[in-house]
Amino acid sequence: MRAENIQRKFDSYPALELAGLYNSEVMLPAQKHPLLNALVYHGLVRPALRSQFDRIRLRHAAAAPDDTPLILCVNHSAWWDGYLCMLLNETTLRRSAYVMIEDTQLQRYQLLRWTGGFSVNRSDARSASESLAYAVRMLTTDPRAMLIIYPQGEILGNDVRPLKFFSGVGHIAKNVVRAIGRCAVLPCALRYEFIGEQKPQAFIHTGAPLLLETESAARAVTAQAEAALTRDLDTLHDDVAHYRFADFATLMTGDASINRLWDTMRGRRQIQRVEEESGKQ
Repeated sequence: MRAENIQRKFDSYPALELAGLYNSEVMLPAQKHPLLNALVYHGLVRPALRSQFDRIRLRHAAAAPDDTPLILCVNHSAWWDGYLCMLLNETTLRRSAYVMIEDTQLQRYQLLRWTGGFSVNRSDARSASESLAYAVRMLTTDPRAMLIIYPQGEILGNDVRPLKFFSGVGHIAKNVVRAIGRCAVLPCALRYEFIGEQKPQAFIHTGAPLLLETESAARAVTAQAEAALTRDLDTLHDDVAHYRFADFATLMTGDASINRLWDTMRGRRQIQRVEEESGKQ
């Protein structure tokens, strides 16, 4: 479907559903710029991850079709989640990414708008409606677009159950399908663990994408996404607990920890890593 037809179809929907054009007085739109995005990624995100993590590992189950807009549905358990999502996109998914960020946070750190950040204020109905409309508009005008969303709405412990998703992911997916006939929701489970080293490891597991080609109720889509991410989080927890790392790729190796630097300086043989001792690297 041509972009102008998508736009016309989008603008014909009721205001309550999509809220029409976003209003910059109500929400902060993204200000994506490839050079500024690269500056944030290479100057801030990668150095910070390298300095703070021993390794970052990825298990990528399956990719969504390239011509289908994607919603990356992520659990929110740590400050580092946004950095991991940017690393995942820059190295693996390579989509035109947008991310929904709490308005108070985005007002404080507006450089995140360069990387696709736009605001949401769930306590203000008009602002929340504008943000949902903006997300749908971005996803329906570029088939390579990806929305990163944390449907729990706040940072919670990794093993808190149930996840209790807000319904925004379902509303967005429903309206994208209504507009262009397709949308994919990709569950993305994140976990952080100390495994025998000074610094923790970070684990990313992307599950099987939920391919939506017929319009469904927002509540049903939200429940389906929550169930999928719950399964993936539980699987990831079990695999990490038992050091089952064979099917993970290493996205990044961090800077050496103090003990390894000391052994190197003294010419000593490095001690084995825990996963090497267990034979489950």
